[in-house]
Amino acid sequence: SITGLLAWLVAALFYCYLSLIISSLTVVKEELMSLLNIKDAAYGAISSVYTLAYAVMQIPVGIALDQISVKKLLTMAIFGFSLGCFIIANTESYQVFLITRFVMGAFAAFGVLSAFKLSAEWFSSHHFATLSGLTVTMGMSGAVLGTSVFAQMLNHYSISYMLNSLGIFGLLLAAMSLLVVKNAQPLTGGSKDLS
Repeated sequence: SITGLLAWLVAALFYCYLSLIISSLTVVKEELMSLLNIKDAAYGAISSVYTLAYAVMQIPVGIALDQISVKKLLTMAIFGFSLGCFIIANTESYQVFLITRFVMGAFAAFGVLSAFKLSAEWFSSHHFATLSGLTVTMGMSGAVLGTSVFAQMLNHYSISYMLNSLGIFGLLLAAMSLLVVKNAQPLTGGSKDLS
């Protein structure tokens, strides 16, 4: 189904997108430390709060995806994560940056789980491992792009410009989610083979 493929692709692109942004922040460590006027330990907390929120939210997000429309949750997560990009692009407050990273970590938990959920709903179980592998590959590709391409582009653009641009891309991805993501089965129904 083209509809199912597009729905899965949006979720996988979100996973790629968030991986790109998270890895890109490691490239700009010195610049961010200077901008936020912090030391190494405080910078470490920025990564830690993201990872903490991401890990803690896995089970609640999984439960929510089993009960609520994937379209609503995925669109909300992409939109919220994108707003986070705008906030961290335009703040010099360490506390605001830290809180925003925590919230972005919570929204990021929807990325890979939404892709898995849509794979399970729209395709037969024979395709689940393939689509899961493709999802993870897209996420890791985003991480590679975040460290290599982002570093090159910083020679020409500021961190703020780059993050604002990525925020705009995220809003476009949220709009795409709103338009193309659909649940393949009633939320109260049993499992179906819809391939």
